[in-house]
Amino acid sequence: LEKKIQKMQQAIQRIEHAREPVNSTVIDEVLQVRQKQIATLRDDRAAQEERAKLLTSDLRSILDFMILVNIEAAGGPENCTSSACFFPPTVMESLALSEHGQARLAELIRKYELCTGLVEPDATAPRPKAAAGRRPSARGGAAVGQDPMTQQQGGFE
Repeated sequence: LEKKIQKMQQAIQRIEHAREPVNSTVIDEVLQVRQKQIATLRDDRAAQEERAKLLTSDLRSILDFMILVNIEAAGGPENCTSSACFFPPTVMESLALSEHGQARLAELIRKYELCTGLVEPDATAPRPKAAAGRRPSARGGAAVGQDPMTQQQGGFE
């Protein structure tokens, strides 16, 4: 296989440096090799994109779990008086999250700030509708225990 690849690379070089007409079969072979290389690169890219999506989802799940554990350790959401309760700054510093990880953490902290009433929803943001069959919270919007961003059951109850 390596010899065949080497032979194709030599043929490619001959085509690139040729000053005379090149045999069409050589051109076809080179084209086929290039098309296979492109297909392989596309497959690799798609696999990497899928891994990135899965890792982002895993990161979000882990951070969400850590926040829930911290809320429970504080005695429940009613005892959380600041966002530091959700994710202590010392833990945040110790993790040294990437910019991407910090953005995911900020999204989750915002979600729990909204759920616990530490902050009010932005006046410019559209108000989410309560899920069918669920009682809206006193603040309006998401029902108690629902993610106010997605209206899906989650978080703490």
